[in-house]
Amino acid sequence: MQAIDLHVHSNHSDGTCTTQELVDLAIYKNLKAIALTDHDTTEGLEEIMEYAKDKNIEIIPGIELSTEYFGRDIHILGLYINPYNPKFQEHLTAFQESRVNRNRKLCQNLADEGIDITYESLCKRFEGAVMTRAHYARYLYEKGYVTYPRTNSEYMATAEKGKIRQILAAVEKLGYPVKFKDGKTIFDDSKIESHSALTPTYKIPAKTALSEEEAKVYSIIMRRFVAVFCSEECVAQKSEIKIDIGGMEEFVLKGTVILEPGWTKYDDYNKKDKILPNLEKGDKVNINFQPNEKETS
Repeated sequence: MQAIDLHVHSNHSDGTCTTQELVDLAIYKNLKAIALTDHDTTEGLEEIMEYAKDKNIEIIPGIELSTEYFGRDIHILGLYINPYNPKFQEHLTAFQESRVNRNRKLCQNLADEGIDITYESLCKRFEGAVMTRAHYARYLYEKGYVTYPRTNSEYMATAEKGKIRQILAAVEKLGYPVKFKDGKTIFDDSKIESHSALTPTYKIPAKTALSEEEAKVYSIIMRRFVAVFCSEECVAQKSEIKIDIGGMEEFVLKGTVILEPGWTKYDDYNKKDKILPNLEKGDKVNINFQPNEKETS
Protein backbone atom coordinates (compact mmCIF):
# COMPACT_ATOMS: atom_id res chain seq x y z
CA MET A 1 0.00 0.00 0.00
CA GLN A 2 1.34 3.43 -0.96
CA ALA A 3 1.21 6.30 1.52
CA ILE A 4 0.21 9.93 0.94
CA ASP A 5 1.28 13.21 2.55
CA LEU A 6 -1.41 15.89 2.76
CA HIS A 7 0.69 18.60 4.46
CA VAL A 8 3.81 19.60 2.51
CA HIS A 9 5.60 22.97 2.43
CA SER A 10 8.03 24.23 -0.19
CA ASN A 11 10.51 27.09 -0.06
CA HIS A 12 7.69 29.38 -1.17
CA SER A 13 6.86 29.48 2.55
CA ASP A 14 8.81 27.80 5.37
CA GLY A 15 9.93 24.61 3.62
CA THR A 16 13.52 23.99 2.56
CA CYS A 17 12.86 22.13 -0.72
CA THR A 18 11.86 23.52 -4.10
CA THR A 19 8.64 22.18 -5.63
CA GLN A 20 10.67 20.01 -8.01
CA GLU A 21 12.69 18.57 -5.14
CA LEU A 22 9.46 17.76 -3.27
CA VAL A 23 8.12 15.77 -6.24
CA ASP A 24 11.40 13.89 -6.66
CA LEU A 25 11.56 13.14 -2.94
CA ALA A 26 7.95 11.95 -2.85
CA ILE A 27 8.56 9.59 -5.79
CA TYR A 28 11.74 8.32 -4.12
CA LYS A 29 9.70 7.65 -0.97
CA ASN A 30 7.10 5.81 -3.10
CA LEU A 31 4.26 8.15 -2.16
CA LYS A 32 1.04 7.97 -4.12
CA ALA A 33 0.12 11.65 -3.64
CA ILE A 34 1.23 14.83 -1.90
CA ALA A 35 -0.61 18.08 -1.16
CA LEU A 36 1.38 21.31 -1.47
CA THR A 37 0.02 23.45 1.39
CA ASP A 38 2.31 26.46 1.70
CA HIS A 39 1.47 29.21 4.19
CA ASP A 40 -0.85 31.87 2.72
CA THR A 41 0.41 31.42 -0.84
CA THR A 42 -0.36 29.40 -3.97
CA GLU A 43 2.82 30.51 -5.76
CA GLY A 44 4.24 27.00 -6.02
CA LEU A 45 1.15 25.20 -7.27
CA GLU A 46 1.45 25.86 -10.99
CA GLU A 47 5.12 24.89 -11.15
CA ILE A 48 4.67 21.72 -9.08
CA MET A 49 1.68 20.60 -11.20
CA GLU A 50 3.64 21.24 -14.38
CA TYR A 51 6.71 19.38 -13.15
CA ALA A 52 4.69 16.35 -11.97
CA LYS A 53 2.23 16.06 -14.86
CA ASP A 54 4.09 13.21 -16.61
CA LYS A 55 5.15 11.49 -13.39
CA ASN A 56 3.45 8.71 -11.47
CA ILE A 57 2.23 10.82 -8.56
CA GLU A 58 -0.87 12.89 -7.78
CA ILE A 59 -0.42 16.52 -6.74
CA ILE A 60 -3.23 17.93 -4.61
CA PRO A 61 -3.49 21.74 -4.74
CA GLY A 62 -3.69 23.08 -1.20
CA ILE A 63 -2.88 25.90 1.19
CA GLU A 64 -2.41 26.53 4.92
CA LEU A 65 -4.13 29.70 6.14
CA SER A 66 -3.02 31.35 9.36
CA THR A 67 -5.78 32.90 11.43
CA GLU A 68 -6.87 33.48 15.02
CA TYR A 69 -9.75 32.21 17.12
CA PHE A 70 -10.42 33.64 20.59
CA GLY A 71 -6.80 34.74 20.89
CA ARG A 72 -5.31 31.41 19.77
CA ASP A 73 -3.39 30.82 16.55
CA ILE A 74 -5.34 28.51 14.24
CA HIS A 75 -3.96 27.03 11.02
CA ILE A 76 -6.58 25.90 8.50
CA LEU A 77 -5.58 23.37 5.88
CA GLY A 78 -7.31 23.64 2.50
CA LEU A 79 -7.19 20.76 0.00
CA TYR A 80 -8.28 20.57 -3.64
CA ILE A 81 -8.53 24.35 -3.77
CA ASN A 82 -8.97 26.40 -6.94
CA PRO A 83 -5.95 28.73 -6.96
CA TYR A 84 -7.32 30.64 -9.94
CA ASN A 85 -10.49 31.83 -8.19
CA PRO A 86 -10.25 35.66 -8.22
CA LYS A 87 -12.13 36.15 -4.94
CA PHE A 88 -9.87 33.62 -3.23
CA GLN A 89 -6.76 35.37 -4.53
CA GLU A 90 -8.16 38.71 -3.40
CA HIS A 91 -8.47 37.45 0.17
CA LEU A 92 -5.05 35.82 -0.09
CA THR A 93 -3.50 39.14 -1.12
CA ALA A 94 -4.99 40.72 2.02
CA PHE A 95 -3.42 37.93 4.13
CA GLN A 96 -0.04 38.53 2.51
CA GLU A 97 -0.19 42.31 2.90
CA SER A 98 -0.96 41.85 6.60
CA ARG A 99 2.13 39.64 6.92
CA VAL A 100 4.29 42.19 5.07
CA ASN A 101 3.15 45.03 7.34
CA ARG A 102 3.79 42.93 10.44
CA ASN A 103 7.25 41.91 9.28
CA ARG A 104 8.19 45.49 8.40
CA LYS A 105 7.26 46.57 11.94
CA LEU A 106 9.16 43.66 13.50
CA CYS A 107 12.28 44.45 11.49
CA GLN A 108 12.04 48.13 12.40
CA ASN A 109 11.79 47.21 16.09
CA LEU A 110 14.97 45.14 15.75
CA ALA A 111 16.74 47.95 13.93
CA ASP A 112 15.71 50.41 16.68
CA GLU A 113 17.48 48.12 19.16
CA GLY A 114 20.69 48.33 17.15
CA ILE A 115 20.39 45.02 15.31
CA ASP A 116 21.61 45.09 11.72
CA ILE A 117 18.47 43.98 9.90
CA THR A 118 15.98 45.40 7.44
CA TYR A 119 12.86 43.96 5.88
CA GLU A 120 14.60 44.12 2.51
CA SER A 121 17.56 42.09 3.79
CA LEU A 122 15.18 39.52 5.31
CA CYS A 123 13.38 39.16 1.96
CA LYS A 124 16.72 38.80 0.20
CA ARG A 125 17.81 36.12 2.68
CA PHE A 126 14.57 34.15 2.11
CA GLU A 127 13.83 35.22 -1.45
CA GLY A 128 10.32 34.47 -2.72
CA ALA A 129 9.11 33.02 0.59
CA VAL A 130 6.14 33.99 2.75
CA MET A 131 7.71 34.85 6.12
CA THR A 132 6.67 32.51 8.98
CA ARG A 133 7.91 31.67 12.46
CA ALA A 134 10.26 29.11 10.93
CA HIS A 135 12.17 31.97 9.30
CA TYR A 136 12.48 33.70 12.67
CA ALA A 137 13.72 30.41 14.16
CA ARG A 138 16.37 30.32 11.45
CA TYR A 139 17.23 33.93 12.24
CA LEU A 140 17.64 33.03 15.93
CA TYR A 141 19.90 30.15 14.86
CA GLU A 142 22.02 32.35 12.60
CA LYS A 143 22.46 34.84 15.46
CA GLY A 144 23.57 32.03 17.78
CA TYR A 145 20.59 32.07 20.19
CA VAL A 146 19.30 28.54 19.44
CA THR A 147 20.67 25.32 17.97
CA TYR A 148 19.86 24.09 14.46
CA PRO A 149 16.04 24.38 14.07
CA ARG A 150 15.54 21.91 11.20
CA THR A 151 15.40 18.77 13.32
CA ASN A 152 12.74 16.27 14.33
CA SER A 153 14.80 14.76 17.13
CA GLU A 154 13.78 14.94 20.79
CA TYR A 155 17.14 13.62 22.00
CA MET A 156 20.65 15.02 22.45
CA ALA A 157 24.01 13.44 21.74
CA THR A 158 26.08 12.17 24.66
CA ALA A 159 28.96 14.33 23.45
CA GLU A 160 26.84 17.42 24.18
CA LYS A 161 26.62 16.93 27.94
CA GLY A 162 29.32 19.51 28.63
CA LYS A 163 27.61 22.05 26.39
CA ILE A 164 24.24 21.42 28.09
CA ARG A 165 25.83 22.09 31.50
CA GLN A 166 27.01 25.49 30.18
CA ILE A 167 23.54 26.31 28.84
CA LEU A 168 21.92 25.29 32.14
CA ALA A 169 24.27 27.62 34.04
CA ALA A 170 23.15 30.52 31.82
CA VAL A 171 19.46 29.56 32.10
CA GLU A 172 19.68 29.26 35.89
CA LYS A 173 20.87 32.89 36.08
CA LEU A 174 17.53 33.85 34.51
CA GLY A 175 15.77 32.42 37.57
CA TYR A 176 14.61 29.10 36.13
CA PRO A 177 14.77 26.07 38.48
CA VAL A 178 17.01 23.76 36.45
CA LYS A 179 19.64 21.10 37.08
CA PHE A 180 21.62 18.74 34.90
CA LYS A 181 19.98 15.36 34.33
CA ASP A 182 21.50 12.34 32.63
CA GLY A 183 19.93 9.24 31.15
CA LYS A 184 18.69 7.62 27.95
CA THR A 185 15.46 9.63 27.99
CA ILE A 186 17.53 12.75 27.22
CA PHE A 187 20.90 11.69 25.77
CA ASP A 188 20.70 8.86 23.24
CA ASP A 189 22.97 8.77 20.18
CA SER A 190 20.93 5.96 18.59
CA LYS A 191 17.83 8.18 18.35
CA ILE A 192 19.55 11.01 16.46
CA GLU A 193 19.55 10.94 12.65
CA SER A 194 21.42 14.14 11.78
CA HIS A 195 20.80 16.90 14.34
CA SER A 196 20.06 16.88 18.06
CA ALA A 197 16.95 18.36 19.65
CA LEU A 198 16.35 22.08 19.29
CA THR A 199 17.56 23.93 22.40
CA PRO A 200 18.60 27.44 23.44
CA THR A 201 22.32 28.18 23.57
CA TYR A 202 24.29 29.81 26.37
CA LYS A 203 24.09 33.05 24.36
CA ILE A 204 20.94 34.52 25.97
CA PRO A 205 19.38 37.41 24.02
CA ALA A 206 18.38 40.63 25.77
CA LYS A 207 14.61 41.07 26.02
CA THR A 208 14.76 44.07 23.70
CA ALA A 209 16.85 42.24 21.10
CA LEU A 210 13.95 40.13 19.81
CA SER A 211 10.82 41.11 17.96
CA GLU A 212 7.45 39.99 19.29
CA GLU A 213 7.32 37.02 16.90
CA GLU A 214 10.93 36.00 17.60
CA ALA A 215 10.30 36.25 21.34
CA LYS A 216 7.33 33.84 21.02
CA VAL A 217 9.45 31.29 19.17
CA TYR A 218 12.37 31.67 21.59
CA SER A 219 10.05 31.34 24.60
CA ILE A 220 8.64 28.03 23.32
CA ILE A 221 12.17 26.65 22.83
CA MET A 222 13.34 27.90 26.23
CA ARG A 223 10.32 26.63 28.18
CA ARG A 224 10.57 23.14 26.69
CA PHE A 225 14.26 23.05 27.57
CA VAL A 226 13.49 24.14 31.15
CA ALA A 227 10.77 21.49 31.42
CA VAL A 228 13.25 18.73 30.53
CA PHE A 229 15.84 19.87 33.08
CA CYS A 230 13.44 21.24 35.72
CA SER A 231 14.75 20.67 39.26
CA GLU A 232 11.25 20.76 40.75
CA GLU A 233 9.49 17.40 40.81
CA CYS A 234 6.08 16.94 39.28
CA VAL A 235 3.82 15.04 41.69
CA ALA A 236 0.67 13.53 40.19
CA GLN A 237 -1.76 10.83 41.15
CA LYS A 238 -4.63 8.95 39.58
CA SER A 239 -8.00 9.98 40.90
CA GLU A 240 -11.70 9.98 40.14
CA ILE A 241 -14.57 12.32 40.82
CA LYS A 242 -18.09 11.00 41.35
CA ILE A 243 -20.98 13.32 40.58
CA ASP A 244 -24.34 12.35 42.05
CA ILE A 245 -27.28 13.91 40.22
CA GLY A 246 -29.89 14.00 42.98
CA GLY A 247 -29.73 10.25 43.46
CA MET A 248 -31.05 9.73 39.92
CA GLU A 249 -27.75 9.17 38.15
CA GLU A 250 -24.06 9.07 38.98
CA PHE A 251 -21.22 10.17 36.72
CA VAL A 252 -17.59 9.17 37.26
CA LEU A 253 -14.67 11.21 35.91
CA LYS A 254 -11.31 9.43 35.92
CA GLY A 255 -8.06 11.24 35.38
CA THR A 256 -4.95 12.73 36.98
CA VAL A 257 -4.62 15.27 39.76
CA ILE A 258 -1.48 17.43 39.71
CA LEU A 259 -0.36 17.88 43.32
CA GLU A 260 2.94 19.66 42.56
CA PRO A 261 3.25 21.17 39.06
CA GLY A 262 7.02 20.82 38.64
CA TRP A 263 7.95 20.79 34.95
CA THR A 264 4.31 21.17 33.85
CA LYS A 265 4.60 24.89 34.64
CA TYR A 266 6.85 25.22 31.60
CA ASP A 267 5.45 22.74 29.10
CA ASP A 268 1.98 21.35 28.45
CA TYR A 269 0.97 18.22 30.33
CA ASN A 270 -0.32 16.39 27.26
CA LYS A 271 -0.92 12.92 28.58
CA LYS A 272 -4.09 11.17 27.46
CA ASP A 273 -5.55 11.34 30.97
CA LYS A 274 -7.91 14.15 31.86
CA ILE A 275 -6.52 16.65 34.35
CA LEU A 276 -8.86 16.79 37.34
CA PRO A 277 -9.04 19.54 39.98
CA ASN A 278 -7.45 18.75 43.34
CA LEU A 279 -10.60 18.65 45.46
CA GLU A 280 -11.13 17.74 49.10
CA LYS A 281 -14.35 16.77 50.85
CA GLY A 282 -16.31 19.89 51.66
CA ASP A 283 -14.84 21.98 48.84
CA LYS A 284 -17.40 24.08 47.01
CA VAL A 285 -17.60 23.70 43.27
CA ASN A 286 -19.57 25.40 40.51
CA ILE A 287 -22.79 23.48 39.89
CA ASN A 288 -24.40 26.03 37.61
CA PHE A 289 -24.01 23.82 34.54
CA GLN A 290 -25.37 25.12 31.25
CA PRO A 291 -25.94 22.96 28.15
CA ASN A 292 -23.86 23.77 25.09
CA GLU A 293 -24.99 22.55 21.71
CA LYS A 294 -22.64 20.63 19.42
CA GLU A 295 -19.87 20.31 22.02
CA THR A 296 -18.29 17.06 23.14
CA SER A 297 -15.38 16.32 25.41
